[in-house]
Amino acid sequence: MADFRVIRPIRAARLLLQYVVFGAVMLQAAVPVITVPPSPQRASVGSMATFSVEASGTAPLSYAWFKGAMQIEGATAPTHTR
Repeated sequence: MADFRVIRPIRAARLLLQYVVFGAVMLQAAVPVITVPPSPQRASVGSMATFSVEASGTAPLSYAWFKGAMQIEGATAPTHTR
């Protein structure tokens, strides 16, 4: 049985608070925050495991999934099935 662990759910988003000026109005961008982290999954060899994350912040948010220290190419959605 394979053991999938969520080591580091990463979203490639701005981590610093930014200010955007439109005319005389200054809007404060919300810092991205993971509101519901992914849960660890166990799956038999050859079967699928689905991970999902919920985040809040100023759109657009970007996501990146990792297996160990390696980023999974093309895994850029809030849900990833492997």
